Amino acid sequence: MNRASEERVTYLLERIRQEKITPTECDELAALVKEGQDPVVLNQIRTYFERQQIRTPLVNASDSAWQNMLTGILSVDKHDSAFDIPEEAGTVVHGRFRRTWWYAAAAVIILAGASAWFYLQPRQVIEKPAVGQPIAKHTDVAAPAASLATINLANGQQIGLDSAGKGTLTAIGNVQVIKLDDGRIVYQGETDKPMFNTLVNPRGSRVVDITLADGSRVWLNAGSSITYPVAFIGKERNVTMDGEAYFEVAHDAARPFRVAKGEAQVQVLGTRFNVNAYDDEPVMSVTLLEGSVAVKPLEKGDRKYLLKPGQQSQIGKNGEVNLQFHPDLEETMAWKHDKFIFTGNSIQAVMRQLEKWYDVKVEYKGPVSGEEFVGVISRKANVSEILSMLGETHTVSFEIEGKKIVVK
Repeated sequence: MNRASEERVTYLLERIRQEKITPTECDELAALVKEGQDPVVLNQIRTYFERQQIRTPLVNASDSAWQNMLTGILSVDKHDSAFDIPEEAGTVVHGRFRRTWWYAAAAVIILAGASAWFYLQPRQVIEKPAVGQPIAKHTDVAAPAASLATINLANGQQIGLDSAGKGTLTAIGNVQVIKLDDGRIVYQGETDKPMFNTLVNPRGSRVVDITLADGSRVWLNAGSSITYPVAFIGKERNVTMDGEAYFEVAHDAARPFRVAKGEAQVQVLGTRFNVNAYDDEPVMSVTLLEGSVAVKPLEKGDRKYLLKPGQQSQIGKNGEVNLQFHPDLEETMAWKHDKFIFTGNSIQAVMRQLEKWYDVKVEYKGPVSGEEFVGVISRKANVSEILSMLGETHTVSFEIEGKKIVVK
């Protein structure tokens, strides 16, 4: 396919995204794809769907799947009255699929059945997954129903947040620790004595939300913790963390806010960002949503990496830094919105997320599948439902033995 044809394909795909493509243009797109069935064209179509964040729940992201989709696009009868698509450009579709990427949607449905419709739904969350591969299980593991987080006070006292009532939980000097009606923990007051508390959110616990004494707000994922001062004293606001946390830092130009974790430090003034720093992950990721942050790997001396909104830094165990200029922000923030989003994840990466959320141990038997998985699913599902959908790819199988998952 020549450059002009490639540019035309890009244009027609953009027409799909804008919901303006007509059946005539669909014919043209089909002809261009048929004319240029080669890896370049296949990658062009694949990139389009990935950029539009169009996903299928937990499918094998192999080239053959994409090739099957293209084959279907070429063969579907777009003039079938069941689709009720008007010829005029820009007309909103009120028929079966209500989206003008109906052409590809119809192809996938015809090829693979109704469940494949999720291939073309924009990040639809599967609340109750369809029945997939049967899972050998002695017991099932439900999603966390409550936060099991605890606050470890400077005096050694421990407060369990799930069992604690609403209102003032404790007073530390002039600082009160309050549990609001929505379960959020808030520190209010001031003290001139440096005292530290640690909020621990264990595996198998729902996300916990805390407001620090300076007004900064922090959400902790399961298997995470943060250590912070009861009140911020001096010219800096310093906290340390493990696991994964999302920060909305209160602006204070006179006192920078610093987050430290092992191999790196994040410095901000007032901003929104996510830190994924689980010890079992190959890299520590800092993703900026708003504002500005400087990431300082401790192995790099005084060198800092400045991030702009929408960018991500990945720090390896050896201190090496890899900057991502277009990370998938929805995938990064999925945990905070009660979703799993997989965008070409290995089975090991998928299982690491399940381990923390469901508080299970994972054991691998035999060769580990090298396939990648793509999908969106609610974190409210039982673990067997997620494993059943993973098993639909026929590249992995599972057994649940109490709180252990065996991957085969």
